[in-house]
Amino acid sequence: MSHDRYADPYAGSAAYQSHQYQPSHSYADNELQPPEPPYTESGGYQASSSTEKMVDASMGTERLHKGRQGPQQGRSWAEAGPPPRSTGILRMWRKGERGKQWSRGGGARTFLRFCCCSTTLIIILLVSIILAILLYVRPPNLKLNSINIGSSGVTLASNGFSLSLTLGISVANPNWFNVDFKEVSATVRYPGNNTNSFGGGTLYNLDFQGYTDSTFDFPLTLNYSTSIDPNRVILDDLISKCGSSSNQITIDYNLYLKLKILGVTISPTISSDASFACPISASDIESIAGNS
Repeated sequence: MSHDRYADPYAGSAAYQSHQYQPSHSYADNELQPPEPPYTESGGYQASSSTEKMVDASMGTERLHKGRQGPQQGRSWAEAGPPPRSTGILRMWRKGERGKQWSRGGGARTFLRFCCCSTTLIIILLVSIILAILLYVRPPNLKLNSINIGSSGVTLASNGFSLSLTLGISVANPNWFNVDFKEVSATVRYPGNNTNSFGGGTLYNLDFQGYTDSTFDFPLTLNYSTSIDPNRVILDDLISKCGSSSNQITIDYNLYLKLKILGVTISPTISSDASFACPISASDIESIAGNS
């Protein structure tokens, strides 16, 4: 039986002739050559010159090169390597290669991973809060404005005296939120005898609005006794200063603050000194010295 050459039914049409490839002289010998037309000039079929290799029948119909159909036959994802991003299956390859990372190793290891991740997140959160407080939160500014004799005044005893004072303190809150003073306490020492306390005071629950300047009175009591001044350093200095109206008594004090800012309590300390006129006469102090 004779086989006629295949005749292209569209070879004589004007549409085919207009779209038939026309060679161009712009291609150089060293450049890529244009693809050959699929049909011969006489209208016969011309075999394709594809670069894809023919596969032996014993190898099956799988393609030798990777393409849209996936890797070669008998090769795993790991052997084939990660597919190009353009294929759209890179995420599937990662999931298949890595597997279930969270639950790998059983329940005990999964629980340990959960605990480690939770602990790390908590530490990061706490550090972030502390850094935010240190960087953006400013403590209130305290300033001593005045020192006045308190309502109790001076109480004399045979071996000492007690003096009630009121400190006028102003507070400037530079923050947009309120500042709560849970406790304000003070200790007083006399210059030249810093080893023993010379008095103190405590005040609780003070609240200051944001972006405001406020004042409050802090009660302070000075307590002197000959037991804290065995060498009469304080007593002799008081006699010399209280005998002259031009001299003032100077005391050193420390203010210990407990501030609650955005739920966090901080405890700054303010150290300074204050001076005021002697409220005791020299004769009263000499009488204490005579009884010692």
